[in-house]
Amino acid sequence: MADPVDLLIQGAFVARLKADAAVGALLGDRVYDRVPSGVVFPYLTIRIPQVIDEENSCSLNERVVIEIHAWSRSPGFVECRRMIGAAKAAVRSSALTVTGHNLSLQTVEQTRYLDDPDGLTAHGVVTFDFETNPTS
Repeated sequence: MADPVDLLIQGAFVARLKADAAVGALLGDRVYDRVPSGVVFPYLTIRIPQVIDEENSCSLNERVVIEIHAWSRSPGFVECRRMIGAAKAAVRSSALTVTGHNLSLQTVEQTRYLDDPDGLTAHGVVTFDFETNPTS
């Protein structure tokens, strides 16, 4: 059984971020799906909040919405903004490649910055939207 497209896109997304020099300069390889205990700040997390089936009589399209969350303990939002900016640039540098699927749309939907309830952590979120259909 083939992996679901959202898992494939997430894998390509994480690989792109970890291979990018600007992201690496800010974070090393601290890009996580699940945050390990004792994590060192700053870091990014990847979430797939939504997969929307857009199947019709001609195609099996899916929309996959992915969020990158940036987490920083530096005062203010400067470090958070730099991490989000580097992540957006890395993903925009070229289209992601996902075996067995065409990614017909890759857009940044929104970026927002939040104060975490702990009073210490800056939190940035950028949302990407992908439209995909199988190649076969």
